[in-house]
Amino acid sequence: MHSNEKKEWPSLDIGIYSRPYFGERVNGDWAFVSQEEALLFIGIIDGTGHGAKAKKVVAIVKEILKEHWSKNLESIMQRLH
Repeated sequence: MHSNEKKEWPSLDIGIYSRPYFGERVNGDWAFVSQEEALLFIGIIDGTGHGAKAKKVVAIVKEILKEHWSKNLESIMQRLH
């Protein structure tokens, strides 16, 4: 493909299933999928630990990925670290 050609992604059906760890009420796992023209981003996040503490970590990751997913992956990883 030449650099001036646009890549078209086929229609995607994505399903995500996650549940809290046994005995917990909230979940610290999350998945994110987004695309823009030739860019497809899929992220699977497993918060540290279980329950409310993991959910807090995932909340921060959600905001960063929703805002920056289409930017440089290395900078996203540095920000998340």
